Amino acid sequence: MDGPKSEEEKLKCMETKKIYEDINIDADINKIYSNTNLGLKKRWKSALDEIFTKEKSAIVLEDDTLPSMSFFRFCDELLEKYVDDKQIAQINGYNYFSKVSIPEDYYFTTFPELWGWATWQDRWKKYYNNDLESEWETIKDTQDFYNCFSSKEEFDYFYNIYENAVNNVVDSWDFKWSYSLRKNKLLSIAPSRNLVKNLGFGHDGATHTHQKHKYLSVTRNKRYNINFPLKHPDNINKNLILIENDFNKRLLKNSKLSRLIYRFNKLKKIF
Repeated sequence: MDGPKSEEEKLKCMETKKIYEDINIDADINKIYSNTNLGLKKRWKSALDEIFTKEKSAIVLEDDTLPSMSFFRFCDELLEKYVDDKQIAQINGYNYFSKVSIPEDYYFTTFPELWGWATWQDRWKKYYNNDLESEWETIKDTQDFYNCFSSKEEFDYFYNIYENAVNNVVDSWDFKWSYSLRKNKLLSIAPSRNLVKNLGFGHDGATHTHQKHKYLSVTRNKRYNINFPLKHPDNINKNLILIENDFNKRLLKNSKLSRLIYRFNKLKKIF
């Protein structure tokens, strides 16, 4: 838990801390509090760094994410299955599509989703680094970096995101992770149906999801359970290109729509 940004936030932080302190379950709970406000980027790193001094893997949830019960078993089983497959960097709980029509219970993707996810200590320590800041100006216009993407539209989309991250236009920890995984051609595992619901859309306390996004918060934010035993893909590349192309179409379409909605709402406030 991060510290308060201001005097006004101290009470909210104290109330939140009390909720954690009053949790009474039969489990070993290790609470990590920061006395000062580090901000999203630094606090995420410091918390996960500390967790991975003690654990070989971890399942990560934010306070505004609600997982289905099968999410935990899904992560546990795949953390064990792919622990030695270094091409796999993380396991997603969130599925942008809500559902994907494939016979298997998961597929592989170049998109790490971070509304409920899991990874291993060795991946975190190796790939969460300062490469984005240190090499961005050198690598951003190279053919090698362009080749990390499946289309020009996808390249342009992430180019803008990483550019904003380097220039501190956004305060977020995850772009460094996304950049490092993509640059090193690593994959994530995604469930064939969404296992995590994001509750944070449209709330004042949200960091990045202030607006009620119709497409993501309603249409693509339904939560499901998944059945066991899991049906595994017979190879890593199966469905990868097909689903990535579909993801590109929907992601780019709705990122443009989101920017239009954002600008329209700003104009409404002005007038």
